[in-house]
Amino acid sequence: MNPEENNLNTVPTPVQSTPTPQAPLSQPVADVKVPSRIGLAIISFILFWPLGIAALINSSRVNKCLASGDVTGAQEASGKVKKIGIWAFGLGAIMIACYVAAFGIINAATAAPLKASEQFLSYIANDDAEAAYALTSTEFQAATSESDFASFVSLYKVIDFENAKMRSKEVRSNDAYGDVAEMGYEASSTTQDFTVTTYLIKSGDSWLIQNFSIKVR
Repeated sequence: MNPEENNLNTVPTPVQSTPTPQAPLSQPVADVKVPSRIGLAIISFILFWPLGIAALINSSRVNKCLASGDVTGAQEASGKVKKIGIWAFGLGAIMIACYVAAFGIINAATAAPLKASEQFLSYIANDDAEAAYALTSTEFQAATSESDFASFVSLYKVIDFENAKMRSKEVRSNDAYGDVAEMGYEASSTTQDFTVTTYLIKSGDSWLIQNFSIKVR
């Protein structure tokens, strides 16, 4: 047999190749969404600034971590902002509640002497010296006669006491007199501005005028 014919009739063996496995495509870091919670961080700073600073630092870390490909770090920083925000809201609520309670206590304590003080000034504004004098303490009446007080009222009734602006109010305990109060106002006449202060003392259940001052501003 011719060797060349033998080569022509031989069927070549097919070559089989094994496909190279490809690694799964990873999600680009740029497409990963991790909230920085910057709004929550700002609110935390407003409510309780020491925690707010920590919240702002962690909020800024979120985008930095994402930019460097550290998705886990970004998620941890975002979670810390959330936890800090919850603490800030809680502490802020407690502080606001304490402020409201303190404000209510102060208003309750000053309500009675404030009413007596404003009634006294209203009587002076309406030239009712007798009614105003009746609201003064025994010490005041011992030092100032009713006629002298009437002369004073006639002189200062030009001041618009009824529209006086409250400047300060305080109630405290005094070793010598017990409970005392001080009410400060800003008042005006047609030509001048005045600082008016009434000093009150508690006598039984009533508040009486112990003294008062009127100074030109």
